[in-house]
Amino acid sequence: MEQDKRPPMFRHRYMAHAFGGYQGYKYTNTKEAFAHAIACGFRCLETDLFLTTDDQLVCSHGFKEEECLNCGLPYEPWYKTEMTREKFLALQIHGMHTADAFFLYEKMKEYPDLYLEIDMKRLNAEKATRYATRLVETFAHDEEALGRLLIQINSEKMYEAIDAVYHFPYYQFNVVRKRYEAGQLGDILSYCKEKGICAVALKGEYASAENIACVKAAGLSLLVYAIDSRKRAEMYLARGADTICTNYIDLFWGQKGIDPEEIEALYQEYHKEPVQQNKIVFSNFHGAGFGCNPKYIALALLEQKTENLDLVWLSRNPDTEVLPEGMRTVFFHSREAIREIATARVLVENQMKFPGFVKRKDQFLVQAWHGAIPLKKLAMDNPKNRFDREYATRLDTNMKQTDLILSNSNFCTDMFRRGFEYTGYILKEGAPRNDLFLKDMASFKEQICDMLHIPYEKKLFLYAPTFREGNGLDTYQIDYNKILEQLGEDWVILIRLHPHIQKKAGFITYHERIINASVVPDMQQLLAAVDLLVTDYSNIMFEYMLTKRPCILYATDVEEYRKERDYYFEIDALPFPLTTTTDELVHAITVFDQESYEQKIEAFKKKVGLHETGQAAEKTAQIILQMIKEQDFTFQGSNASLEKKHVAKVCAARRKCIVLIWRILKRIVRYSRKPQNDR
Repeated sequence: MEQDKRPPMFRHRYMAHAFGGYQGYKYTNTKEAFAHAIACGFRCLETDLFLTTDDQLVCSHGFKEEECLNCGLPYEPWYKTEMTREKFLALQIHGMHTADAFFLYEKMKEYPDLYLEIDMKRLNAEKATRYATRLVETFAHDEEALGRLLIQINSEKMYEAIDAVYHFPYYQFNVVRKRYEAGQLGDILSYCKEKGICAVALKGEYASAENIACVKAAGLSLLVYAIDSRKRAEMYLARGADTICTNYIDLFWGQKGIDPEEIEALYQEYHKEPVQQNKIVFSNFHGAGFGCNPKYIALALLEQKTENLDLVWLSRNPDTEVLPEGMRTVFFHSREAIREIATARVLVENQMKFPGFVKRKDQFLVQAWHGAIPLKKLAMDNPKNRFDREYATRLDTNMKQTDLILSNSNFCTDMFRRGFEYTGYILKEGAPRNDLFLKDMASFKEQICDMLHIPYEKKLFLYAPTFREGNGLDTYQIDYNKILEQLGEDWVILIRLHPHIQKKAGFITYHERIINASVVPDMQQLLAAVDLLVTDYSNIMFEYMLTKRPCILYATDVEEYRKERDYYFEIDALPFPLTTTTDELVHAITVFDQESYEQKIEAFKKKVGLHETGQAAEKTAQIILQMIKEQDFTFQGSNASLEKKHVAKVCAARRKCIVLIWRILKRIVRYSRKPQNDR
């Protein structure tokens, strides 16, 4: 089927099941899940609808005991007989807020590019009529919004009953197990063609190559659900499925990546093409969403309103990536990405992760990095990396190809020189993502409160720890309710766990005052919104201190973590109070001395030579524009305030010496352990 003839919802390769299942929870259909799916770039979402006892549609899988257990709703016998819309909306699922059809209609109006698949389960004709009537009434007979719904039906009688109430433009026939096993797929396809039903839904176990071919031969779109495996999703898409319905909206979705062995040959091929002087390619954490320092540099470039810039964002989710006007997206692990990289004038990234990058002489690589001042030792400063030959080689290759690194302090500049063994140019204007901390931050609180459905007058407490090797959870056991009891009704706790452990967040019970903040896509905007930060070893402490708002450390494993990563600073000498128990944390909050805290922050800023100007993104954008405009651009001829240091080969020699000593010691130990007669 030609793409332009497919129904619009099937032009999206992925659909968020039950609003995305919210990090893997099934059938949640909650407001937070919806916000998370939207923030991740999904514009095609599936939801379940169920009729309450007062004849209102709510986003629910049902109220029988088994159905409640499936979706995480604590079951009560009265659910089946007394579940009104008001009672349902007062309930929570996994600590998240429930939703109804009115919520759906409001979101359809808010997002004109949003499509919803409506699953009303297996209904007889009478119930199907009631459901359809209430749906049309709730949507105020709005033909535009109703025209963006995909109505999933499970039988001919259900379709006829719904269509008699309102002729929805798009229907999808869900082939249930009994009908599939009875060999009725061919009959269903014929019925769909006869009635103008546009699509069929199959479970993964039925989506064989033969069945998919049958559906496509009938001229119908095909959805396969609920697939939570990247490999399986790719397999069904390769077979011809149009869309995959998934619970896990944060997994790495997209086209099949290219073989690493092909990369060198591809660079050789694409290097035959001329460099496009106006092209700038961006990457954030090897294909993550629109964020971090590259995001703010891209936005600064867009603000310059320079004509004919070609701004390319490399993404793992190109079909769902939401970018500002003036940018385009390409799948990160693809031939197209290699071509974009090979023909770009400027490359901007933050983690040394362009796949197999081979630089051309007329290209510039800007290393924006992904943090500011670190607590944990990095690169060759980290003892674990000093004996890792593969890491050292990769680091050396990346640093030799880098033309400019961004720094926000004397400390970071020295770290890049020493730990990264970098000898090129450094722009010391700050971290682009931190510019917002030096501007008016009031609007960010309003945005975050709206996103998380929090009254604006509430004070926001953010707990944002880093992860541990092994992703253990013992160190995150804070008594949140005790903290709220001490702080009072004015406070709400937001919890944002590291992405490595977010999928294990079920150990936390969320409710209206303990809220999962992982739905917020931009960490800097979240930091700009909150009134208090609690973290452990995360570098965000050094960024949040720019707000001068209270930051407190809660860490129960200081010595253990020191052995894991080692620190640049003594943790108990930082400006931030260190606590190890919930009681200590509560006490630190209640006796917090703001004046003393600000004095310590100023002393720390002087110690590290902090230089956050609030113009880092703008200054970087100006240099990039010079690279674009001047065919023979050189840093020496630019008016940028840059620093270059031709470091002697001391660092490299030191590393070689350490590796040599390490090899000698290993041989001595190996020899000493041999039996005498084997020597």
